[in-house]
Amino acid sequence: MAKSLSLMALVSLATNILNLPTYAQNVLSNPPLELELINEPERAVREGVFTANTVSQAGITNPSLWWVRDQFGRQIVVNWLGYPEERRVDLIVDRQIWSFINYVEKYSLINHFALNAREYGYNLRIFNDQRLFLGTATCEFMAPDSITSNSLTSSSSMPSNCHINLVLLSDRGLPANRRRVPAFF
Repeated sequence: MAKSLSLMALVSLATNILNLPTYAQNVLSNPPLELELINEPERAVREGVFTANTVSQAGITNPSLWWVRDQFGRQIVVNWLGYPEERRVDLIVDRQIWSFINYVEKYSLINHFALNAREYGYNLRIFNDQRLFLGTATCEFMAPDSITSNSLTSSSSMPSNCHINLVLLSDRGLPANRRRVPAFF
């Protein structure tokens, strides 16, 4: 019975992933969460990954998520892993607190972090501290060479077509229906 439930959850998740836009599928197709890098800061720095515990000695670490965490997610956000080469941030949240907050609170938390990440051309994936995938905040970023000099730009490129995708869990912790919400962040 447990095998059939796991298989059903996996098939449901795969079907939902295939229905996402291509740019969101690319964020999800990246390697799995590398939670061990949080406890190995030297290795993280060598691999070009930043966390809440590693600060650049050469300049400002962007996206700077510390203020957002302190304002909106002090209790729930455990850490994050930022991948500058892949333009992705993996946000790790406390699974117990995540299970107690409602949909609007989850969306709000993700939106605050996504706003900050988007300013620097990063997409966001959300996991709990047990490596369970919880959602994404993704944008399709235009190539920097296609941006005109008259347009407002951030440090990377202008986003379009942004979405927040939440995996809602059933009472048993299995993926339920996924909600794809157009993001206005």
